[in-house]
Amino acid sequence: MEEYTDDEVLPPAGILAHLGDKSRSQLTSSGFKLRMATGEVLIQEGRKQDFLFVLLSGSLQVCTEASGEKIRLGELRPYDCFGEMGMLEGADASASVIALEPSSVWSLNVAQFEQFLVQNNLAAAHILLAIARTLSQRLREANNTIRHYKLPLPKLSVRQKGAPKTVRYDPPSKPNTVFSIFKSGPRDYPKAKISGDIKLS
Repeated sequence: MEEYTDDEVLPPAGILAHLGDKSRSQLTSSGFKLRMATGEVLIQEGRKQDFLFVLLSGSLQVCTEASGEKIRLGELRPYDCFGEMGMLEGADASASVIALEPSSVWSLNVAQFEQFLVQNNLAAAHILLAIARTLSQRLREANNTIRHYKLPLPKLSVRQKGAPKTVRYDPPSKPNTVFSIFKSGPRDYPKAKISGDIKLS
């Protein structure tokens, strides 16, 4: 796997379909491009993953392991995005992504996306909305698969026998996620100050 540069701007396709030429040009230079050989692993299941990827050429396989067996989850085609859950959550990868043929991808990490968000609010909002649509579609497909194959669902409960009726759960904060920018402001950028002359009614 090697990083490369060229003069090609990301196309108006996939999650970038509604972005103008200027925004796509800035986004292209904010990230970086990688070439992959057949069989190379881009994302390893269980390892920390905080990058957003867009497949530019070739094809990639998404797979997971269960009971020592590799299970194929799907295939990615040009202009598909992936890795969005890792970028939004800063969590470990839930599946592996492997090149089925020589492929190239464009990538952007959390810090780079936050900086782009500060400079291009509307364009970043379009990207987040497109990512939300993608996640919604994948969730719907997963639900359809569960219904089609009549897969059993585990019964989850936060209460144990004899536990008090009210249980409060405070999940640990994740300061390095994309959405932390809306709570604390972008890293390494000064926060805006409101003039004392402004009165709110």
